[in-house]
Amino acid sequence: MTDISKADTGRPTSGPNAVSSQASGVFAALAANGSTAAVRWFGGAGSFMVWGTFGGGTAKLQMSPDAGVTWIDVDRAGDTYVTFTQNGEGGFDLGPCLLRVTLSGATAPTVNARVTTPRR
Repeated sequence: MTDISKADTGRPTSGPNAVSSQASGVFAALAANGSTAAVRWFGGAGSFMVWGTFGGGTAKLQMSPDAGVTWIDVDRAGDTYVTFTQNGEGGFDLGPCLLRVTLSGATAPTVNARVTTPRR
């Protein structure tokens, strides 16, 4: 994985549009409904993994093409490649963007998530 410095992101490091200093990797665990801090994705194919206790909730991968102003579900309506209600893994292929994980409809969850790039 390639790290970028906080100075390189051009985005705040705290608050709702905060950007992590890592390029890809582990998101903070979600213990309630809501969204993780964003990580910068440099583009290309990736793998999204989620695991833990979902508490009846749904975890989904979201992307922002405009530095965190707009968030879009990576899965289109009817797709479930990167939307999960239980432990799972799915692939995606995106241009450069920010990524985050959003959890909704959960009661007492502990959900972990990670994005990785394929080994070459």
